[in-house]
Amino acid sequence: MMDPLIEKTGQHKPESALETPLPLQRNAVNSSKPAPKRFVKNQIPDSILNDASLNAAISVLPSNYNFEIHKCVWRVRSTGAKRVALQFPEGLLMYSLVISDILTSFADVTHCFILGDVTYGACCVDDLSAVALGADLLIHYGHSCLVPIDATKIPCLYVFVEIKINVDGLVNTIEHNLGSSKESIVLAGTIQFSSAIRSAKPELEKRGFRVLIPQSKPLSAGEVLGCTAPKIGSIANANESVAVFVADGRFHLEAFMIANPGIKAFRYDPYLGKLFLEEYDHKGMRETRRRAIEKAKSAKSWGIVLGTLGRQGNPKVLERLEGKMKEKGYDYTVILMSEISPVRIALFEDAVDAWVQIACPRLSIDWGDAFLKPLLTTFEAEIVLGEISGWWEKDGCDSCGNGLSCRESKSCCGDGNGMKDFHGDYPMDYYAQDGGEWNSSYVKKSVRPVRRNIAPSSGNGGHNVIDDNKETLQLGIGDFNHHALVHADDNVHVSIKNRLGNGKNLTLHCQSKDTDLGEQNVADGSEYGWDFTPNVWGTTLYYCDMGWEEVQQYNYDAYSFQRDFVRCVSQCSWLISAEGIYGLNGNTGFWEFAYNWSS
Repeated sequence: MMDPLIEKTGQHKPESALETPLPLQRNAVNSSKPAPKRFVKNQIPDSILNDASLNAAISVLPSNYNFEIHKCVWRVRSTGAKRVALQFPEGLLMYSLVISDILTSFADVTHCFILGDVTYGACCVDDLSAVALGADLLIHYGHSCLVPIDATKIPCLYVFVEIKINVDGLVNTIEHNLGSSKESIVLAGTIQFSSAIRSAKPELEKRGFRVLIPQSKPLSAGEVLGCTAPKIGSIANANESVAVFVADGRFHLEAFMIANPGIKAFRYDPYLGKLFLEEYDHKGMRETRRRAIEKAKSAKSWGIVLGTLGRQGNPKVLERLEGKMKEKGYDYTVILMSEISPVRIALFEDAVDAWVQIACPRLSIDWGDAFLKPLLTTFEAEIVLGEISGWWEKDGCDSCGNGLSCRESKSCCGDGNGMKDFHGDYPMDYYAQDGGEWNSSYVKKSVRPVRRNIAPSSGNGGHNVIDDNKETLQLGIGDFNHHALVHADDNVHVSIKNRLGNGKNLTLHCQSKDTDLGEQNVADGSEYGWDFTPNVWGTTLYYCDMGWEEVQQYNYDAYSFQRDFVRCVSQCSWLISAEGIYGLNGNTGFWEFAYNWSS
């Protein structure tokens, strides 16, 4: 069984969804040293959970919407934040004033700002505006943690706002409409209904269905964005499955259908309690986008639009695109724009022949025909630049447009980085960690070299023999052979960040079997770290005793080779907060909630 840290997705789960805590106690305890005392501190104090006045104020909000107000109040109090910015999608903005009043009354907030700019999704988290307002904390409601909390310029709390629905109604409706054939069901939806999707799976399986909840990391299992959706063909037979998408609208479902054109899709409206068969004009969309690409190939001057609505525009994508255009000798201009519209783009008239927008691919897919000049996505721009072939050229994919075979060009049949093949489909992987080079994911899935000392076959039919004097380099993605020996140059850096808040100092004493790092006093906001080389047997273990003010001592493993070799890659980072321990997953780039103090 894999370690809980590795099993978790690259999302910050709400506390109620935590499954298996990271074990704090090590297996081997130094007998000469007394076992550390465990002091369990409630994550959300009873004084907050049982506050009658607070609960009365919360009752004004819809009971089936989980705004996690108790957690918000506790987070504000524990961090000492006085200036708090709140951000909502338009559908939740009506509750903003009530929540603002609650935080002002019960969390000692002196200034509560409501960010009123349009918020289309998690990509629009507006930490930059919050910083400009002098806020101490940003609370973003309605979306998952797409922009990592260590990438924002201000401490950020994501509240999914899960919505309770009638799960029995969902299950019964599926069985009534699809139960005769007991087809394989692919369950997905928006983040608000993720709990309902997970609850429906075992109930459907009891009734004879085969159920798959797909995942496109770093999104949660079953979660779909308007620009990012899992590819079913890579994990199941799409032709033998039907998709049931839980949502009250089509926008996110359309992303799923674009990514999976071969699967029949139904939408379950949780408010109407009805199942709708949905269709998408794949042929029309592809023809429209192909015409835009072909027209853009003759462009003399280009405009690159970097979206400035929250974090929609990714400077790393801009840097790559500029580099490719310079390499090809293209004339281009970079333009910053918060809202990209046909009217605004038309103001540039004929000064620009074709546009590439680094904001939201659905702007081009859904509204491209409304623009007078081609408005390409970053994926489509890669086709124009000759970095990859068009999807219409990929069905056979025996050779590349540049004369190379697929074996000679990793970008020919794949998605630009050799991670996967979209087999002629239009990819919807804009934030997927295994997506193409054009996408906006903060951390791509890495291919980590695993060094194994394996002698080549002698050619006489004998088995390969371990030879310490011979070394071959093999590539693997997340697959480590625990019998392999570690190369002596694989240095690891461990860092422990103190984010307890309120000026609390963290006392650390870390050691391994052979090395005692001594006691360290880490000030609030600071970090302590060290470098080492794992031993060749793969048994390295560093454990740390730690404590602060009201807590005498906790004990946890800061580095365990078998757990962290793949998860951490070469840097193992921990963040000690008032609510628990976060660990940085080196493969996803996301801080994962690893341990809850109240567990």
